[in-house]
Amino acid sequence: MPGTSPPRVQLLISGKFVALLLLSLSLLAGGYYWYNRQQEAQEHLRQTQERFKAPPYFVNRGSTIIRSCSRCLDIGKLKPQTDWKMGPAKEIPATEQRWFLAVEDPPMPVTVSGVLMLPVHPAFEDNPSFGFDQNRMMLVLYQNLERKPWIVQSSPPPSAQPPIPPATSPTFPPDEPGPAMPPPPEPDPVSSNAESTLTSTLPPPPMAASPPKVDFLGGHSWCVSLPRNANWFDTGIPIVVEQVVKIAINTQGSSSGDMGRWSALLGSGPTDRMLNASGVGPQQIQVTETAPFTEGVGWVGSLRLRITAGASGSTVLDIRTEYLYRPREVHLFGNDRPGAWEAHQQQHREVRMRAERIISQMPVK
Repeated sequence: MPGTSPPRVQLLISGKFVALLLLSLSLLAGGYYWYNRQQEAQEHLRQTQERFKAPPYFVNRGSTIIRSCSRCLDIGKLKPQTDWKMGPAKEIPATEQRWFLAVEDPPMPVTVSGVLMLPVHPAFEDNPSFGFDQNRMMLVLYQNLERKPWIVQSSPPPSAQPPIPPATSPTFPPDEPGPAMPPPPEPDPVSSNAESTLTSTLPPPPMAASPPKVDFLGGHSWCVSLPRNANWFDTGIPIVVEQVVKIAINTQGSSSGDMGRWSALLGSGPTDRMLNASGVGPQQIQVTETAPFTEGVGWVGSLRLRITAGASGSTVLDIRTEYLYRPREVHLFGNDRPGAWEAHQQQHREVRMRAERIISQMPVK
């Protein structure tokens, strides 16, 4: 009997299947190319933000304590605190203002002898325009430091005016009498009555504006009194990304007349963002990590305010801050990496803890 041939399996591939296969491969290739382009764009945006990010500058706010620290740095990084060799504590008087650059970015204070102190680099010749000596490290009392978004040169003291000599009356020899002085004129009753009437009809002088001040009311509430038509005032209220700032004019505490309109300044350096009051009643400013606000997640700034009005005096603003807890879809982070969302949330928690430490050092009025 002739041998039987083994069974064979035949695969039939239609033209539609080949077309769908090629279409799927092209879609996969296009999606992969688009994903790479998005990653490159995000990395370029992050590098641009880092390039324009202002370094953490600080100045002393009144008198403070400073300590030298040797053997503290290791190629630009902090050594373990057990290796530090700290000098004695010295006082910077309130009449001196010194500039510092934080060693770490974001700046993180350390506990020395039971108090919070910030590792900083001092400015060359006490002038920040010359730069900072990054080979030296000092420790400054953290609660007496004020962060600055950029370098500001202090204005030179006003030139001293020559003293005006006191007026002296002419002297005459003892035997020579002085010139006879004419008798004072008799007051005119008509002109006196007219002058008193004119004085009574004049409007009262404008109320002088009090200097700006900030009162911490506890929690996340402040009361800020600002003179009208003055320069920007740094309130020291900590602002972080993913936060809402609520501002309302306090009519009872403000001076009479035009209350004016407030303007708020957020951010640092060339990425400053100015917002103006857009209507009557409380206003809300959302500081998010997405455009148009371009600061990074680790940014901590302070709220700056000013009042423009047609009348003199002071305007009081009620300030309240709240943290935003938005869904992950609106945040900027790598969604493809495992644990990226958890790491991003941890960044926000650390920044909020830094803001809470600043708030905890404010005295409650």
